[in-house]
Amino acid sequence: MSGSSPSSALDRALVYRPWFFFVPFLLSNTLLSYFHFSLITQVWIATFGLLLPFLLAAGIILSDPARTPLNLQPERAPAEGAPIPPIAWILFAAVLLFTRFYRLTSLPFWPISDEGTFSELALGLLKKWNWTLLWGEVRFEPLLIWGLGGFFKLLSPSYLSIRLFPALISLATVLICAKAARLYLAPRAAFAFTWIFAFSFWQFSFMRLCAPEILVCLFQFAALGLLAKTLQAPADRRWPWLMGLTLVAGLGFYTYVNWGVVWLFIALVLGSRLRRSLPSFSFFLALSLALALPWAWARLHPGNLDYVHSAFSFSPFTLFSYLAGLFWRGLPSFPFGPNWGGMFDPLTGSLIFLGALFALKNLSRSALTLLGFGLALSLLPGVVTYDTELHRVTPSLPFWILLALWGVISLCPGLAKGLSRTSWPVPALLALALLGLNGFNFIFNYDDLSRVPSNRQWRSVSDAEAYGILQDLSRHTGPVYVFSQFGLGEDGVLQAACYSFDPLQDPALAQVQPQWTAVLVNGHYAPYLLRHFAGAQWRPLHNDQPVPPPPGLFLIPTASIPRTTLADWKEADRVYRRSNLDLKNKLKVEPFDRYGARFAGLDGRFPSDPFLTSVYWEKRAFYCFLDRDFPSAIRDYGIAIQKGYPAAHLYYDLGFCWKLTGNRTEAEKNFQKAVRIAGGPLVFP
Repeated sequence: MSGSSPSSALDRALVYRPWFFFVPFLLSNTLLSYFHFSLITQVWIATFGLLLPFLLAAGIILSDPARTPLNLQPERAPAEGAPIPPIAWILFAAVLLFTRFYRLTSLPFWPISDEGTFSELALGLLKKWNWTLLWGEVRFEPLLIWGLGGFFKLLSPSYLSIRLFPALISLATVLICAKAARLYLAPRAAFAFTWIFAFSFWQFSFMRLCAPEILVCLFQFAALGLLAKTLQAPADRRWPWLMGLTLVAGLGFYTYVNWGVVWLFIALVLGSRLRRSLPSFSFFLALSLALALPWAWARLHPGNLDYVHSAFSFSPFTLFSYLAGLFWRGLPSFPFGPNWGGMFDPLTGSLIFLGALFALKNLSRSALTLLGFGLALSLLPGVVTYDTELHRVTPSLPFWILLALWGVISLCPGLAKGLSRTSWPVPALLALALLGLNGFNFIFNYDDLSRVPSNRQWRSVSDAEAYGILQDLSRHTGPVYVFSQFGLGEDGVLQAACYSFDPLQDPALAQVQPQWTAVLVNGHYAPYLLRHFAGAQWRPLHNDQPVPPPPGLFLIPTASIPRTTLADWKEADRVYRRSNLDLKNKLKVEPFDRYGARFAGLDGRFPSDPFLTSVYWEKRAFYCFLDRDFPSAIRDYGIAIQKGYPAAHLYYDLGFCWKLTGNRTEAEKNFQKAVRIAGGPLVFP
C-alpha cells in the first residue's frame, strides 16, 4: 500500500496561492482604513492580518526549489501580447474624461489657500512676466507659476480656469503614463497599469489641485518613457532619445523640490545600463546638471532653503506614519491626502502586498535590489521630514502602481499574455471596484467638512459663499467692482476667481461702470457702510475661524458712492493688491512690517474717509502683530480707532494685544468696549 509521507503532504500544503493571502490582506486593510479601533486592536489586526500572512507567504516562496526568478531588462522591448479591444479603450476614455470634468468647479467646493497663492502669483505675470526661479514664502519651483501664467494668457483668469488647468495636466499625465507603460509592459498589462494609476485617489486629488506637485508625475513618466526609448534604441539611433531624456530630467528640477530623487534613480539606471557607452552617460550627467544649475544656485541663496531646513527631521516613526498614510489613514496629510482611509484604497493596498510577493517570487536579486532602492529613494523626501505630507513622496507612485499591477497578475495570470472569455470578469471587477472606491471617497468624503478637523480645513467657506453671490450678481447685472483687499488674510483664490467680471483687475473692463460695488471686509464695519451709502446691503458670510472677526460682503450701488470716494477706494485697492502680491513672495525670515511699509504712502492720504483710514492702520497693526511687535500693534490699533471708524473688532484686537503684553486691565477694558459697540457677546481667547 502506497502513501505519502507527512513531509511531502506538508510540502503540497505549503504552496503559495495568491487568493488565499489576498482575502486576509483585503479584510485587514478594510478594517484598518474604514473603521475606528483602539491602537492595540489595530496592532493585532496588522500583525495577524498583514504581517504574519505576508511573512508566511514570503517563506513559502523563498523555500520553493522550483523558483526561477526573472531578470527584467528595460533595454529590451516588452513581448507582444493580445491587443486591447477597442471597446476597452472607449470605456477608459469615457471614464477618464468624465472623472476629470465631473463637477469641475464644485468638487471640492473651493480651492485651498496654497492654490490661491499660486493663482495670485500667476495673475501678476499678466502685467509683467517674471523669470524668478523660486516663488512664495516657502520658495516653490517655478514651472507651475509659469505654466499657469501662460494659461491665463490663453484663457482669461477665472474660477473655471483655475480648475481646468490641473484637469488638463492630469489628462496629459495619464496619456504619457499609458505610452510609457507600453514601453515596459505587454499591451494588457500596460492598460491595467494605466487604469490603476488614472483612477487612484492620488490622481483624483491631483486633477483638482493647482499646485506644483501635480507636475512631478507628468515629468516622471515622460522621463521613464524616454529612458526606455534610450535603452531600447540601437547605439547609432540613441542620441535623439537621450537628448529628450536629458532635457526632461534637467527641467524636472523646476517642478518640485523632491525631483532630485527621480533624477538620481534615472541616472543610476542609465549608468548601470550604459556601462560601455561612457560618452552617452557623461552627456546625460553634464547637460542635465547644467540645466539644473540655475535652480541649485537660486536654492543656495540666503533664505531659500529655510523651509526645507525647518521641515528636515529624522525619526524611525516618520516612515511608519507615511506607510500608515499611504495604506490606512491619510487624514494627518489632508488636504494632501484623503480624509477617509489611506492614499491607496484597501483593494489597491492589498494588491500592492500581493505585488511585493510576486516580485519576491519572480524577480532576480538584482531586479529586486533596483526595485527596493527605487522605492526607498522615492520615499526619502517624506521620511526625512517631521510631519506627514503624502505629496512629498509622489515619486514613489509608479513603484506602488507597478506592485499593484503585479498583484492583479498574481490573481489573474492571463492578464500578462491575454485573457480568455472566461477569465476577463475578475480583472474587470477589480478595475470597477477600484474606480468605485476611489470615486466614492473623493466625491462623498474628501469634500465633507464634517470629516475634517478645523486645523486641516484649508478651504475658505466664506470666500466660496462670497464668490457664489458675486458670480450670480454678475450674471444678472454685468461686471462688479470687487474690493477684496480691504480685509485681512485674503489668499488670492477669490481675487483670481472674480477676475473675469471685475473691472478693477481685467483691463478689458476698465471703461465699464458696474451697477454694483462689492466690498469684502470685517462685518463690524457694517454700521458705517450701511449708513453712508444708500441702498447698501450686508451679506454675512460663514466665519471660518472660531473667534471674531466675522467676514462680511457689502453690496453697494455704485451710483451711491461719491466719485472722489470711489477713486480713493480704487487707489487704495491698487496699492494693497500690489503689496499683497509682494507679500506672497516674502522670505520666512523677513519681518511682515517691511511689507506694510510698502503702502506707507497711503498714510494720511484719505483724511475725510474714516473707513479707509481704519483699514490702513488695521493692516499696519496686523503686520506688527504677526511680527510679535505688540507695542507697535497697540499704537496702530489705537490710531485706527482715533482717526478712523471705531469698529468693534478694532477694540477686540487692541484688547488682545494688551493681553499678550500682560496688561489684563487694559485688555478687559477694550474687550468690554468691543462688546458694547457690537451690541452682543463676542468670544474672547
